[in-house]
Amino acid sequence: MDIDKITFKSKKDLNTFLKQVFNEYGPETTAKLIAALQKIGFELSTMLGMTTSYKDYVVMEAKDLSDKVDPDTYDKKLEEYSKQYFDKYATFNNPSVYAMKIGAARNNIKQLAISRGYFVDVRNKIIPRPVVNSLAKGINQREFFDYANAARKGILDRVMFTQKPGYFLRQAIYALNVEVDVNKICEPKDLLTVTITDKNKHKFLYRFIKQKDVDILLDETNIDKFVGKEVKMYSPIYCTLPNNKICKRCAGLIYEKLNSKQLGVLSAHAISEFAYTGLLKSMHTGARAKVIHKTAQDLINSLKKGGML
Repeated sequence: MDIDKITFKSKKDLNTFLKQVFNEYGPETTAKLIAALQKIGFELSTMLGMTTSYKDYVVMEAKDLSDKVDPDTYDKKLEEYSKQYFDKYATFNNPSVYAMKIGAARNNIKQLAISRGYFVDVRNKIIPRPVVNSLAKGINQREFFDYANAARKGILDRVMFTQKPGYFLRQAIYALNVEVDVNKICEPKDLLTVTITDKNKHKFLYRFIKQKDVDILLDETNIDKFVGKEVKMYSPIYCTLPNNKICKRCAGLIYEKLNSKQLGVLSAHAISEFAYTGLLKSMHTGARAKVIHKTAQDLINSLKKGGML
């Protein structure tokens, strides 16, 4: 890897770079590198002191967004306007918008410059009137009232339900308390049928598939050959080893990369972190209807893909 020729134009480039470092040098070196990058970021943030103002954002008029549009259609149209806004205004000459486009807060452009959209109240019911105006344009008295009601929902979620992901984590660790047995290979009850795409192929690295009675390990050198194809994959779900053990063929070789045989504990942490992040989003976004719906649906879909539902 030639470090001098690496440039980062987006968060995706940084993620790709860290994956390469992880694969070539292992988790310990990667952790040290991330810590060094964080230190550089903190120092630059202190020196530059970047901030933003509502005056940095041009208000985009969305004439077809009104209280006559249903919530699902409203969100789809709002997503389209968001893409149009970034295509037009996210340039190096407008660093506030550009930083928002490449960062984790890209959804905030909707409420800042386009429209706030629908919210849910403290009873998890969608408020039937959307907040049509953006913050940069200014909201009216009725919208301010609905906005406050939704903000109250976000605060209540954090106060009343923060402990639930922690309890869920403990229960998940108990349920997924399995360990990889590197010395045994089982005959599984069945194989998992998955379709590999460009978007999800990274999730299947170092997993074994069966093709014409031959076991194949998916890695960076061959996984592109299977993009767009349906394959039969070995999975811990169908492993037949007793005593909470998983054979290395069903588990794949990801445990070597993670330097841990406790795949159950790692999986439990990953699932609970997803749930906890989704819960806190409701506070930071003012309990937008789409956020809560999408977070729950994404969690359900993830569990279904993993065969847990």
